[in-house]
Amino acid sequence: MKRYARMRVCAVLAAFAIVGVVGAADAHYIITLRDGREIKVTRYEDRGDHIVYKRFAGKVTLPKARIATIVNMSTGKKQVFNPLTESKTAPQRSTAPAKRRNYAQEALWDKLDVELTRLYHQGHYAESTKVAEKALRVAKSTFGPDHPKVATSLNNLAELARVQGNYATAERLYKQALAIHEKALGKNHPEVATDLNNLAVMYALQGKHAGVESLYRRAIAIREKALGPHHPDVAQSMNNLAALYKAQGKYASAEDLHRRALAIRRKALGPHHPDVANSLNNLGELYRVQAKYTGAETFHRQALAIRNRALGSAHPEVATSLNNLGLVFHARGQYASAKSLYEQALAIREKALGPDHPAVATSLNNLAASYQAERKYADAESLFTRALAIRERVLGPNHPHVAIVLENMADLYTKTGRQYEAAQLQARAKAIRWRRR
Repeated sequence: MKRYARMRVCAVLAAFAIVGVVGAADAHYIITLRDGREIKVTRYEDRGDHIVYKRFAGKVTLPKARIATIVNMSTGKKQVFNPLTESKTAPQRSTAPAKRRNYAQEALWDKLDVELTRLYHQGHYAESTKVAEKALRVAKSTFGPDHPKVATSLNNLAELARVQGNYATAERLYKQALAIHEKALGKNHPEVATDLNNLAVMYALQGKHAGVESLYRRAIAIREKALGPHHPDVAQSMNNLAALYKAQGKYASAEDLHRRALAIRRKALGPHHPDVANSLNNLGELYRVQAKYTGAETFHRQALAIRNRALGSAHPEVATSLNNLGLVFHARGQYASAKSLYEQALAIREKALGPDHPAVATSLNNLAASYQAERKYADAESLFTRALAIRERVLGPNHPHVAIVLENMADLYTKTGRQYEAAQLQARAKAIRWRRR
């Protein structure tokens, strides 16, 4: 059967977003919560018993009872909050030289974190890895080897290893991050749930499903207890468990969890939030693999409308919706409509991410499949060749996504009577998959 590469279920990938980056590149304040988590913001408003800061397209209200400190990264001033009175004490200025150096090093770590995330989203994984390695060294020397920031840096390196197909390295780094968080924050902390989630998703992507469900369920239990059953992070864990059930063919269980996640996100974030679009996208993909194309189209169009409104028509997530909607039309045999959607997705990704991003290769691969379905074999081969070159260059010659394009090209060669070349590509793809077992 032909393999049509597509953007993976978005919210599953969201679980792997670089954890260290919480705020913008010009963050001026670090808010430390009483559970140990940190939030970076450019500015906030003091409104008596709570503060308000901007996040994405909306504002977040945070009770002062949940805040331990707020540090101004420019001046070093710290506000310490009293949990009993929910009022702040007088600002405390850091005067010790070592403390000032600590803030300077923390600012350096933040800068590196922002830089590696920028490179990551551009698809420059090798350069991003170098920056992540430097950030890890800074974290260890500044905060000590068992600090949560070290775990964040380890998680970032693990994610970079994972996207490049280096699963053994990724597993080792994810487990190191988990051990640090369990020791520093306790086994029932939300950061531990994030680490468990990351490990589980990595195993699931490799098809190693044994034990994955228990990791997801432990993450859900931690988040429900620490954050409440209706928190968006609980919805994320439900979404990821649903993705596992989808991969196992347990479609009814997957749909139940996706719909529960959707309900949580709508109530907690509002009906037009990008995370709501992620849930709708996931339901669309679940319906598509069951050949429920009418429902799939409806969900994908709803996701597309939200992303256009919340993120703008030139955002990569809009391209994801266009791509996945194209998959629905392709499955129906409406190749011209699919091709148009793939072309729109390709244009957005090339402009937003650059011509060598893996997501661009995905669009090229899918567009090539549409041309092949229309028997425009020369056009299809040209696009497959471009997709293969990007994936080999960015992900390496032995990445599983390289094998997908090789198999698609082999199918094309078989249809055009080039049996010897097809056999060579199939053999190479098989070797890649065998190596990744």
